[in-house]
Amino acid sequence: MKKIKIFSIVVIALLTLPLMGQQTTVYSDALQQFKKGKNHYDQGVFGMAQRSFDDYIKMAEPENEPNYDHQIKMAKFYKAHCAMILGQEDGESLMLTFVKQNSPDPIANKAIFELGDHYYNKLMYQKSIEFFAMLNPNDLSVLENSEARFKQGYCHFVRKEFDEAETTLAQTISLQNEYYFPSNYYYAMCKFFKEDYGSAIRSFDKLARSEKYKHLTPFYLSQIYFAQEEYSKMINYGESVLANRKTKNQKEIRRLIGQSYFIEGDYN
Repeated sequence: MKKIKIFSIVVIALLTLPLMGQQTTVYSDALQQFKKGKNHYDQGVFGMAQRSFDDYIKMAEPENEPNYDHQIKMAKFYKAHCAMILGQEDGESLMLTFVKQNSPDPIANKAIFELGDHYYNKLMYQKSIEFFAMLNPNDLSVLENSEARFKQGYCHFVRKEFDEAETTLAQTISLQNEYYFPSNYYYAMCKFFKEDYGSAIRSFDKLARSEKYKHLTPFYLSQIYFAQEEYSKMINYGESVLANRKTKNQKEIRRLIGQSYFIEGDYN
């Protein structure tokens, strides 16, 4: 009886070997499609990437293997993102469906981030705000969080929602990365429009090291000194920054200098 049992086990094992080999081959082929799609995606060849991810999903999904689960989700994300980047009609709906199907799994955060960025680039600021606000900062890197908060804050700024913009930008003005200078610039602008001049000056001063923003700040600092009735300071500061040809809004700064001289009684 024992021999019969052993014989049965051996027969079953022999019968399942081809099946296991077939599954391994399918898994290997599917994995190659995923890798191919990711390479195309990283190189910005989104049409070819989309096709590779679609092939991967078709190959992997019917297998119903735990190994595939996370990768299938990632493939669906990349496929949807490619569609959105390529401007395909179903791009946004694919991403929105991905979010609904996977929330609150952290993987949904990737789609939420890309939707926020998509609407930001399309100047659809309210929708961008809504998606960036949905992000869980614990599921983002420091740089991703800085990018999301800067763009969310910028959207509020454009909509003249200065309180909301200031609160959001405050989360990234101290982080030394590529969003440090733009965050401080728009944070300073919020303070400027709210007439909180002391805070505005402190943030504008941080921009002295930025090639992009340091030529924009003199105009606003000049207006602040003028508004504070510091006319002598306005004159000295204004004349010093006009020595640099790259200073923006020179005509307006000259007018403020002229008005300051007039108020000071120096009519010549």
